[in-house]
Amino acid sequence: MTQPSQEISVAIVNFSVKSGDKAANLKRIGEFVEEAAHQGANLILFPEMTLTGYDYYIDDSVKNEDKLELAETIPGEATDYISELTKQHNTYAVFGMPERENVGSRIYNSAAVVGPEGFIGVYRKIHPYDKENIWCVKGDKPFIFHTAWGPIGIGICYDTYHFPELMRYYAWKGCRLYLNLTAVIRESVVKDAFHEGYLTYLKSGVLMNHIFIASSNLVGLDLKNTFGGGSILLGPQVVSHDTIAYSSCYGGDIDCDYERMYVSKIDLTLAKRSIFENNPYTGRPDFRPDLYSNFND
Repeated sequence: MTQPSQEISVAIVNFSVKSGDKAANLKRIGEFVEEAAHQGANLILFPEMTLTGYDYYIDDSVKNEDKLELAETIPGEATDYISELTKQHNTYAVFGMPERENVGSRIYNSAAVVGPEGFIGVYRKIHPYDKENIWCVKGDKPFIFHTAWGPIGIGICYDTYHFPELMRYYAWKGCRLYLNLTAVIRESVVKDAFHEGYLTYLKSGVLMNHIFIASSNLVGLDLKNTFGGGSILLGPQVVSHDTIAYSSCYGGDIDCDYERMYVSKIDLTLAKRSIFENNPYTGRPDFRPDLYSNFND
């Protein structure tokens, strides 16, 4: 069996959307893909709902038929356009968008995945947040795509912060990198408030699962909300005796609140995923999914 490559260059983006202007956003996504490839990125991650903006879909004044009209099928025009760029530049891109079913009127909050081979697949947000439940349908499946760096898992915003089962599942299945597409509002002028929520959730994911997390956030004013930026790449920090004591920032800037892309190289050998490997004292992993599945009231 071919061993996965160990170093991957990841681009994360603070993305400033033009709300409801799909053409302008798609053009900007394409420009970032080309720039990331020029800087040697193997993968570029965009935020939640990058293609259309987030507020357009939670704004009660926008008619449901207009929301349906703006959404796209996956694959569709947007994924076709970006996949041509990723094929040309031999890179991966993951971006958020409203996905419309081929038949019917259901919409999902989705992450489209394209790469060197073109269109790869789609992750549909399993846990829509708050008013998202008015316009989008809940997804029901995790999504892993396979690369030269091994399997990579995807979650969207609320999935990541309040439902650790998803990230844990991906780590159990061998993922050393988790991608978080997000739309986090900078609700307070107090810097610590943004850190305490967004950053703490991501750090806890690193510490619990011993994997890398790339997170891309919207930034600036959408229709009504001001998004916080702070796109960041976190991963485990190994200290003596291979003990993972804390998480480290490998790219991005939690305090950056304007549009910007960061490209950083990470060493995936640091993602020990130790709870899923055999414990030397027992010969079995500490993680016991067979037991958890039997828990009941």
